[in-house]
Amino acid sequence: MSLQRPLGMTKAPELVLLGGSSGVAPLAICNPVAWNGLASDPYRTWAFRRADQVAFTASPFLSPAGERLVMAHIKTLPTRMQGIERLERIAERLLTELATPLVALDRGTRIAFFPCLPERMGDEHGEREARGERARLVAMLAALASVHGAIVEVTPVCRGHASLAFALVQATMALASHGVEVAIVGGLDTAYDPIVIEELIDARRIFDGENLNTACPGEGGAFFLLTAPSTARRLGWRNVALLEGVGTGNEPGHSMNDVGCMGTGLTAAARPLADRLARDRRRLDWWIHDVTNEHYRVHELQMAWPRSCSDVMGPEGVLDGLHAHLGDLGAAAMPTAVAIATEGFRRRGPVSATCVVTGSSLWADRGAVLLSRP
Repeated sequence: MSLQRPLGMTKAPELVLLGGSSGVAPLAICNPVAWNGLASDPYRTWAFRRADQVAFTASPFLSPAGERLVMAHIKTLPTRMQGIERLERIAERLLTELATPLVALDRGTRIAFFPCLPERMGDEHGEREARGERARLVAMLAALASVHGAIVEVTPVCRGHASLAFALVQATMALASHGVEVAIVGGLDTAYDPIVIEELIDARRIFDGENLNTACPGEGGAFFLLTAPSTARRLGWRNVALLEGVGTGNEPGHSMNDVGCMGTGLTAAARPLADRLARDRRRLDWWIHDVTNEHYRVHELQMAWPRSCSDVMGPEGVLDGLHAHLGDLGAAAMPTAVAIATEGFRRRGPVSATCVVTGSSLWADRGAVLLSRP
């Protein structure tokens, strides 16, 4: 395993490569769970996207013109539930599903839990109320994950869309320390909150029927278990993908400033993963990104993709996205993409052996994850 720099709170680029010349086997991604406005599990999410179904529907929130705003909320949740209440219900649903494989662990097993959360809950960009919600959510996650007597340490990663890459760097190092046998990684986010909707309206970042340079907001969550393949076999867990690499980067020009975006952050995150495939003489079959139809994000993808992975993607390579079906999932976007990728591997749709999942946060953080079919 190679790591470009020691872990820390700075934003210097990070790179973790597993397998190959590193001498460390890729990690196993096991038992993914997901819930969003389109479906209640990874298989249905994958299937409905293949069928070109979408989660969009009218919400209870109104635009300044009085029209109902369109979003991709989870329609089976009560409409009266908002914000943190919805995140808690999503988390409870997903971790209850994960409780079944976690039963196989011995009491006292140490679990490192890295939930990916929106930037508004972080210390750097968040407000006091949102940080309080983070503390409430972290306490709930720890209680749910330790139901079978495991010792759970929860480390929230509040970097928005790109959080999963930063979380996987930390999870990989935790597993390499030999003090932790299993990590839970995933993300939660929702725009179904009056405060969030108001912020999106004020920033003109929500589709209101007239402003087309926007995204339809969504909500959802996805988690998976991360461990060594040998541990997965011993525990009888379903190994659905291998984690081969993680890269992060920083974009000087992002949505929260007036600097021109050149795609350098996303390129820095994804290019080392493409180089890894090139050295192994493998192709990249599938790239799932979180780009919305916002102009700056489309521009970023157009600038980054040719330099990142285009030379290792053949004519059959698939460039894919989530927004057209699921809305902007925020911190849940990359974890949901991982869940979709694992189903694609299992069901050969598309026919692929490798997949890169990328995320671009509202601020400077960018991330990329390399997965392969086990």
